[in-house]
Amino acid sequence: MFKFLFTAVSAVALAGSASAAISIGPTIGGLATFTDSNTQRNWVQTNVFFNQSPTSMINAVTSAGFTLANRADVEALLGSLPLDAGQWSGIAAITGSSPSRDLIWAAYGPITVNNNYGYAYAFSGDGRWSFVDDVAGAGVVQNGDGPFADMNIWAYAGGAGAVPEPASWAMLIAGFGLVGAAARRRRAVAA
Repeated sequence: MFKFLFTAVSAVALAGSASAAISIGPTIGGLATFTDSNTQRNWVQTNVFFNQSPTSMINAVTSAGFTLANRADVEALLGSLPLDAGQWSGIAAITGSSPSRDLIWAAYGPITVNNNYGYAYAFSGDGRWSFVDDVAGAGVVQNGDGPFADMNIWAYAGGAGAVPEPASWAMLIAGFGLVGAAARRRRAVAA
């Protein structure tokens, strides 16, 4: 019995250390996406738009059924995508990045009273994600008409529903195992 409990506790501990992953997602409303296992959402890839204002991008994604992400949404996504150990290139290959420089950046909402938005970004050499709130006009194309007019939008569509974390599955299986072991022990004592 002790061996079983030790194995169950070890499985829960190992499963809890699993990290979120991203993968290429389905095309939704004509927009390329990536899927994040942490938020269970399909996110618009950050290389879909070029030379567009946040207002134009927001109109495009909402008409395709996406929701404009706020800072907390983006933090939940990017918090599971660490940039240490040179992981930027692998992340950019899935999320998309600027076509003219090594940069992932996109705007998030809500649009403020001043008609501004925020954005989150990381250059290839950065060790962390950066956030800038309430920075520029929603109708303004950042670096407009130049090679760096490459800012995109953080927007998502609901995923396939809540999928339990590996640690939850391990705890459920361990719980069933303990219930079964207790039932078997009671049956043996009663006989």
